[in-house]
Amino acid sequence: GPQQSDLSNVLPSACHCVFEVVLDFIYSADQTLFEVPDSKVVLLLKVAEILGMGKLIERASASLVEYVGLKAPNLLEQMLSFYIPGTDEGPAIRGVRDRIV
Repeated sequence: GPQQSDLSNVLPSACHCVFEVVLDFIYSADQTLFEVPDSKVVLLLKVAEILGMGKLIERASASLVEYVGLKAPNLLEQMLSFYIPGTDEGPAIRGVRDRIV
């Protein structure tokens, strides 16, 4: 009979909800134009990595960078609103700042 694969043992259970989106990506006419949903981008990136889907990794990574990029100016504005030159803002804020700058 036809060979079957049960991916439920391979993918983290949190990622099962995005498999339909993965199929939409696979069967989309132009994968370079595929709109990765913001609400699922990290889960899709994880599935793409596990399954070795290079094109989906590229699309999800680009979408994630764009999403974070849209939010970064607001986050930096908030951080700058309480920053006092010459002071240490603390490890938590510094760690976030270093990741988004």
